[in-house]
Amino acid sequence: MPSTEFMEFKTLADIQGHFDIALDLLLNKENFSHGVWPYKLYQLEASCQYEKLGKRCAQQHQKGYVVSCTDGSVVLIGHCCAYKYLSLDDESVKAGFKQLDANQRQLIRRRKVESLLKKRQSYIEQGKALHMQHRDFQARITELSNAFPRQIWQKLIDRWKMNRLEVVWEYQITKTGTENGQKVVERSWYPSSYGKLIGLGAWLEWDHQTYAGQISDYRKQLELIPANDELTNAEIDHAEATLNNVAAITSLERELAALSKMMSDFVEPSNLVRTVQLTSNQAVRAETVVAVHRLTGETLAMTPERFIADIDVALKRKHEATGLRIQQ
Repeated sequence: MPSTEFMEFKTLADIQGHFDIALDLLLNKENFSHGVWPYKLYQLEASCQYEKLGKRCAQQHQKGYVVSCTDGSVVLIGHCCAYKYLSLDDESVKAGFKQLDANQRQLIRRRKVESLLKKRQSYIEQGKALHMQHRDFQARITELSNAFPRQIWQKLIDRWKMNRLEVVWEYQITKTGTENGQKVVERSWYPSSYGKLIGLGAWLEWDHQTYAGQISDYRKQLELIPANDELTNAEIDHAEATLNNVAAITSLERELAALSKMMSDFVEPSNLVRTVQLTSNQAVRAETVVAVHRLTGETLAMTPERFIADIDVALKRKHEATGLRIQQ
């Protein structure tokens, strides 16, 4: 009888390719010897050979067992007949079938794990590359957060969380006239947009993220999987649990790539300059001007205060405004 190691039957032809099935033989309690291997087919095509009430069951089934008879013949029995009839009064027979199922599940797991372990080194390299990517990303975020005034960084976080991305200031138009012989002054405020901030995201609160721990744990667990060909059942359990995280790590890889893209969008010079307009505090605005030029690598050819004044004067001139304020 052929070895059943790693056999997973999906069609009747699969079974017949491994066993010489005595299709005309009836199986009963008297000629049953032992179970050989379970199967679960794609469709109902195996005919049960168990003898019930003096005749063959013949029920077409998907799930059942290859069993051996006392004379060495091999036949098929459906799952239902195996448990409800053949092993009805014999717990040892029932236990035998359950053990076959357990053996098959373990061998299928082993095959799956050992197949994945052929890519073990590539997974290790993936983890290493992801660690380096995370490290570089973290360094870049630290550079950004250290460059900006603390108040501006917090405003960026707040605007991201509230999805309040448009940077709006208001300009004042003053009109004078007379009414009933009295001088009348009318002051009205109108919005003016500097555009929307782009690239804001979870990277702004990097300290709250758990990426580092996930990557580190994944790498450690991979290294703990033995490189030898024959793994114990306990090692199979550990390897399976670790390799099941491959999909999660791949997803994390995509998340980091998306966050990296957001940050790249954020540091576009035209976007960075909008951060100067996130507060009306002149001292903080001046610090932000310095930070923006440091991050873009551009030379600041004037004082930060003059840079701010030019922005404000340009808005006033555009609308012939008499006053400016940040929109609350």
